[in-house]
Order: sequence, then C-alpha cells, then structure tokens
Amino acid sequence: MRETVTCITPTGDRPLAFSLCKKWLANQTVPATQWIIVDDGKTSLQEQGVSFPSYAEYVRREPRSDDPKHTLGRNIKEAMPRIVGSKILIIEDDEYYAPTYIEEMCNRLNNHGIVGIGKSRYYNIPNASYMRDNNMWHASLAQTAFRRDIFDSCRYLFDDEIYIDVRIWETENYSRFRFDGKERVTDRGSGIIFDDGDDRPIYCGIKGLPGRPGMGIGHQHSAGFYPDPERQMLKKWIPDNYDAYLRLMGG
Repeated sequence: MRETVTCITPTGDRPLAFSLCKKWLANQTVPATQWIIVDDGKTSLQEQGVSFPSYAEYVRREPRSDDPKHTLGRNIKEAMPRIVGSKILIIEDDEYYAPTYIEEMCNRLNNHGIVGIGKSRYYNIPNASYMRDNNMWHASLAQTAFRRDIFDSCRYLFDDEIYIDVRIWETENYSRFRFDGKERVTDRGSGIIFDDGDDRPIYCGIKGLPGRPGMGIGHQHSAGFYPDPERQMLKKWIPDNYDAYLRLMGG
C-alpha cells in the first residue's frame, strides 16, 4: 500500500501564485495523496475561476474581524481535522518546488520525524535580486515536512501568529543539533535540517509576486538581497521553469 502524503497550502488573494503552485505539485515525481487548500482571501479562488485537481480538498475560511495580520497558523489549524496522510508537507503558494521535492522530503522522513531545508533561498522577481540566509538551526515552514505523530505534537504551536517555524524547531524535541556534513541533525534523531545546495536545488522562495504580502525575512527586500539584472541566479536555481515567473509578471 502506497504511503499517504498530505500537502497543506494556506492561501489568500494570490490567484496567480496559486496557479503556479498547482503546476509545481502536478509535476511531482511522488504525487500527493491529499492536497488541502485553505483559502481566506477577500475574494475566494473559486470566485476567481481557479480550478482544483481531483485529489485537492478546497476549504473556504471566511475572513474574520478578529483575524491577525498573518493568518498562516489559523489556516493550517483549519486543515488539521481533514488530514489523512502519514507524512505532512506545508506547501506555500509563493514557492517554487522542483519535481523531486516531495520525493526527497518523504525519503528523509523515513528516518526522521521532522525534516527541513536550511540556508533559505529567496528570489524577488520584480526587483531581480536574490539572497541566501544562513539558517541551519531552523527551517522555514514552507520547507518543513513532518511525520504525523510529530505534527500532532506540534499542534499547539500553530496558535501563534508569527514565527511558527522557529518555535517548532526550538522545542525541546528538536533543539539540540549536531553537524553532519551538509546536514544538521538533532541529538535525539527526531529532526534533520539539510542544505540542498545551489546546483540543482529542490525549492526556491519566490517573492514580490502580485497579491497579499507575506511575512519573514524573504519579504523584506532590504535584508541582504543582491542584484541579478540578467536573472542568472534565477536561471540557476530554477533552470527548467524560471520563465514561468517572468511570464507571470508580464501578465
């Protein structure tokens, strides 16, 4: 019996970015068993004519007057009762995921309870600039995958408004790391953070797309971005699909 994989995508008012996210998931060498999409945009994806694949479960969470500025945690909590997978990946709509992303993350989950990619990679499309963070002590939620038991133990952390990813990796179970080559492994063996390198990376955080702004250092263009006027770094990180983002910006 094939192992079940649930992907969760919190989204809102990003129809163009979401459409590309749908394309990247369709290209996976190991497809998701279930894709839970939680949409709390002012205008729903359905109203904007976006279609969904057969394995997707679309959830409309109407915006509330008491919603915080960033609703990532609330949207993921909305997805929790619907999860069927034994492995859970958070897939954000403004990220590029290479075809082997789910496969590589799930392979590592065979030996670890929680897996993340460090040295976060960001590319700002309209400003033609890029950066790489040095984080190897935590991973962005958009590049974190869980076994079901570990995800369930982290449920309470999604009550927070921001820095959910940092809090997950700082918990007692995952905070004691040792270095192992390009990987950083917890002393207890529960978690692993690895660097997927620059040659054929399996993801790239895409910033500056139309729609609701996100949070975190990647959205702060002044935070260490380097100019890339010829888009050479974009082509290196996303060699087969970089033009999709350029076409998107062109309408």
